[in-house]
Amino acid sequence: MANEEKKIWGIHTTDDSLFLHNDVIAIGWQDFGDCGKLEPNREAYKAHYIDTYPDSKKGAIATSAGMLYRFAVEVKIGDYVVFPSKADRKINIGVVESEFIYNPEAAPYVQQRKVKWLKHLPRTAFSQGALYEVGSALSFFLLKNYADEYMQALDKGFKPSFALAEPDETVAATTEDIVEATRDFVLKELSKQLKGYALEEFVAELLRAMGYRCTVSPPGRRQRHRHHRIQRRTASPYSCPGKKPGQRH
Repeated sequence: MANEEKKIWGIHTTDDSLFLHNDVIAIGWQDFGDCGKLEPNREAYKAHYIDTYPDSKKGAIATSAGMLYRFAVEVKIGDYVVFPSKADRKINIGVVESEFIYNPEAAPYVQQRKVKWLKHLPRTAFSQGALYEVGSALSFFLLKNYADEYMQALDKGFKPSFALAEPDETVAATTEDIVEATRDFVLKELSKQLKGYALEEFVAELLRAMGYRCTVSPPGRRQRHRHHRIQRRTASPYSCPGKKPGQRH
């Protein structure tokens, strides 16, 4: 099979050691059982997922059943896999060497495939865009936009340059969207969950975490005074160099 016909998959785990020491890739869903016993089509996987996890939301059913289906059915021997390990912050690239394996002794990662790890490279060897793609929120996914970059890393002559890549406008736009969405979510939750006295307590804790000493008046006194006494901690680790403790800056 020519390289251009092979798919490149991304995968995440909380058990780096399992992947790297046992030469496998794996996903969980232990209660789902043996994927190999299901009909090899998406509808069968969805139906079984609903039976196994009846309380799952509709969106989660399609996403999770789809990952199980892809891992068990769509992945082929010879496909490549990219795995970002957290312990050493490396990008590990390997090739799939087996058909689907159900290993009930490896709970919770019972859905497995054998792989041969080809390279273990520092994250700095890849562009920010490539790192964003492999940092997907999904446990198992197909790499598309930066697949060629990961394939180039397998070339014999490949040498990590550690050079700063040119800014990727699409990555910058995505980052801005994430920041904006996060800000909107936080403000929305604060407005719903923290009102009145609860908000005052939250602000007090936030200020304390920033290095301030903050005293919140009891509810009765707050009705009369409606203010907090906030003072800078003496010898605070957040004091600015060259300024006396407590000096405004």
